[in-house]
Amino acid sequence: MPPPGRVDSAARLLALHDALRALFDDAHVLDLREPRVPTPVSARLTLRLGEALEVLVAHQRRHLDQAWRVRRAANFPRVHHAAAR
Repeated sequence: MPPPGRVDSAARLLALHDALRALFDDAHVLDLREPRVPTPVSARLTLRLGEALEVLVAHQRRHLDQAWRVRRAANFPRVHHAAAR
């Protein structure tokens, strides 16, 4: 059973993934070298749009890698389904 407040974590991650995919679908018509966007660290620190999208992809990859490491951990709860009768 997931911890309280974490029941919808997978659904939220998938929704964010869909939103990120939509950003990439829309970005193909843009010059990714020119527009600059502020970073969460500081509005003074900006990245080119293409760089910001690369950071988003790397960040998502990191989350997926973390999830796979947790699932492979020996103490990760396993669900055992009853044998089909």
